[in-house]
Amino acid sequence: MKTMRLTCLVLLGSFISFAQVGVGNTDPKSTLDISASNTSSPTNEDGILIPRIDNFPTINPTADQDGMMVFATGNGTPTKGFYYWDNGSATWVSILGTKNTLDEAYDEGGTGLGRIITADSGPVEIQGGDGFLVDSQNFNNLFYVRGNNDRIGFNTVNPNSMIDIQSTGNGSVTNPVMELNTLSEDGIHINLTGNNSISNGNMDGIYVVDNGSASGSGTRTKAFGARMNGSSTQTNHDVRVYEAQITNASNYIGNVYGFYSLNLSTNNGQQYGVSSSISNSGNGTHYGTYNSLTGSGSGNKYGVYSNINSSAGGTHYGVYSYTPSLTGYAGYFIGRTSLGNAPTNRYLMPAADGTSGQVMTTDGAGNVTFQDISSEDSDWHIQGSASSPTSINDNIFTQGNVAIGNTSSSGKTFYVETNPSINSTSISNVLTPVSTGLVKGIENSAILNGTTNAYLLSNSIGGNSNGSSIQAIRNSFSGSGSGTKTGMYNFFTFGFSGTARGIVNYFDNTGIDGATGITNTFDTTNPSSYNTGVYNQAFSTHSSSYLYGNRTLFSGASVSNEAYGTYNVVSTTGTDYGVYSRADNNSTDYAAFFSGRVSVGNDPALNRYFLPGNDGTAGQVMTTDGAGNVSFQDATVNTDNQAIDNIALVGTVLGISLDNDGVAPATVDLSSLQDGTGTDDQQIDTFGLVGNTLGLSIEDDGQPVQTVNLNNLSFNVNNFSLLVVYRSLVWTHGGTGYEKLPLDFVAIDTQSEFNTPNNRFIANTTGYYQINATLKTVNWPSVPSDIGLAVYKNGTLFKEVLYRHELAGQVSRNLNCLVQLNTSDYIEFYIYSTINGLLMDNNPSRSWFEIQRIR
Repeated sequence: MKTMRLTCLVLLGSFISFAQVGVGNTDPKSTLDISASNTSSPTNEDGILIPRIDNFPTINPTADQDGMMVFATGNGTPTKGFYYWDNGSATWVSILGTKNTLDEAYDEGGTGLGRIITADSGPVEIQGGDGFLVDSQNFNNLFYVRGNNDRIGFNTVNPNSMIDIQSTGNGSVTNPVMELNTLSEDGIHINLTGNNSISNGNMDGIYVVDNGSASGSGTRTKAFGARMNGSSTQTNHDVRVYEAQITNASNYIGNVYGFYSLNLSTNNGQQYGVSSSISNSGNGTHYGTYNSLTGSGSGNKYGVYSNINSSAGGTHYGVYSYTPSLTGYAGYFIGRTSLGNAPTNRYLMPAADGTSGQVMTTDGAGNVTFQDISSEDSDWHIQGSASSPTSINDNIFTQGNVAIGNTSSSGKTFYVETNPSINSTSISNVLTPVSTGLVKGIENSAILNGTTNAYLLSNSIGGNSNGSSIQAIRNSFSGSGSGTKTGMYNFFTFGFSGTARGIVNYFDNTGIDGATGITNTFDTTNPSSYNTGVYNQAFSTHSSSYLYGNRTLFSGASVSNEAYGTYNVVSTTGTDYGVYSRADNNSTDYAAFFSGRVSVGNDPALNRYFLPGNDGTAGQVMTTDGAGNVSFQDATVNTDNQAIDNIALVGTVLGISLDNDGVAPATVDLSSLQDGTGTDDQQIDTFGLVGNTLGLSIEDDGQPVQTVNLNNLSFNVNNFSLLVVYRSLVWTHGGTGYEKLPLDFVAIDTQSEFNTPNNRFIANTTGYYQINATLKTVNWPSVPSDIGLAVYKNGTLFKEVLYRHELAGQVSRNLNCLVQLNTSDYIEFYIYSTINGLLMDNNPSRSWFEIQRIR
């Protein structure tokens, strides 16, 4: 009957396209409404059978079948289950979709609802070698169970041991790698029962590898750390942060260590094998290290054993104890105490204290005891007492003379006689290295009254040695320090009167072939250093009637050849100055003052000339006679400002002369201009001077008179440059090397050539220019520094004076030079210093800058 009804209904549905069909009911609620025969007790035939297929059709359905459903039997390629046709993706889609992962199972029923697995019928088992991997938000590979080698890794997919925990924190993660809160006896209990058959292998209960990098300030990297935050109410309860128990050591053949520290790092920080820091405020006894040895074995037992290899660097301390408390003990020993630098030749300290005054004495066999001091006579006593010295460190004295190397002191308080074949040095004074303070090798102090003479250091050298280096006093300096070193320093002060001489040399022997008061030899020094043979200095605090930097006085001496007050021969690769003299006050000072004949010239003997012995009259100029004698003469004679007083042509002879020159007219025969052939033998028909214009023409040449303007033969100083500039205010140097000096006050500028905005002189005319520049500072550097003055031409260094200012006092620099300038070339002045704050004086009598054209 059911089959018949379904057929009828289907037939009926085919005729009524829009009617509702009910199967098993008379009141369908949808287009097709199928009801069970009994909702509470359905039969095994209640349901819908969807078309069953073993494989999907070879020809895909179209859009007309979009949503068509089939049931795969599992006998073909598709997995058993319901599928529908999705024409949009042109695929058969399983009714189950893709929810076949743990993540989708976790989200089933709603995102993030989670699922609980109740394992009450066997364990949850993951098979295969890939294992089980958990990632977190902070770390990849947070937890990994590796199935192919039976290992568990935390923060690693390649565990190196059964449990491998690796931390990649960089100091910002505050959580520990592993933390145990337990009520059992052991936080971690590891039982090693395996057999290690690998040669030189390890069996590690806990093995921590730290490959992290600590960059935070105060960060501590702990391979193993323990924090005890609990409490105890039992008096016999020991708190042991770390305990190692070896209960059956006889089973171990090798060495047994309760604690073993191996440090192979190469960092430069402090290295500690064991470090204990106890800040507990309790009243119990505190031990930094406590060792208790009770074993009955026959081997040696060491409470503390230190072995420092002799090749290790640094200072070695087997035991270092620092106990500044006046009631404490840096070392406290109960038992025999043996001392010595080697295992042999040692000695034992006394087992008990002696009586007052006794000293420790050895018997030569390694036993030291307290003994009474022998009552022998002593010529030396401890300073401040009558007791004989008992220690190598005692300060001692004697009231008699002392002789070394001889049985007699020859009436001298301290006498040393040395056999040079045994000792080449009689007395050697060696001062150990120091960093601060004042040290003295030998100190002599004498109070002299009346007419007493004294030699606080007297050297007498006799014999007939021909050696080339016989020196009464020799000072040798070595080392790398940059401080000032003085071979001899004399200081006169505190009410001293009379004549003071820093160095006096007295030569009184006719056998002396050559005598030199002071000899300075410069061999090898820093190429950038400043070397001075004799340096004299007087500060502003000095006051005297006369002050001589160098003074030479020869009075009545018999000299067979020449005598030189100062003799300088200078021949170097630099700019040489036989004498360099500078006096800052040009109104009263003298850079040079000569009383006597003054000879000047570039050659020692040839083509020299003498300066006049007396001043001339106003307006006269110095003129040479060509034989080496210079005298003052009137400026109208033998000068270059005469006018042309005669120029004429007589026949073919040209004559010319200057007025008041005392020389006959000069003539030139022009007959060579004719060759006698009749082609170029014209006569000069016009030759004359009209004013400063010279005219010349040839007869019958058809050319006008040729003229030459002779104005440039006259020396017109009104066309020449003259510049004097200053600074109106004190200028501060920035300390950056060469800096351009801003000159803002123009005293003289005859051709208006100084450009104030750019602080430069710009030449209007091509020629040769003389430059004079003088600079002085208000203050001076606190340390030796290079200070220089330079002339720049067209922005490039042209000339400079640069040298080191060594001592206190104002800095002065002077520069004079000649320079050839073309039109529009410019000159600037620069100052060199590496000291910030050096002040340039603006007083025009001390700092000035001049430029003048001379040709």
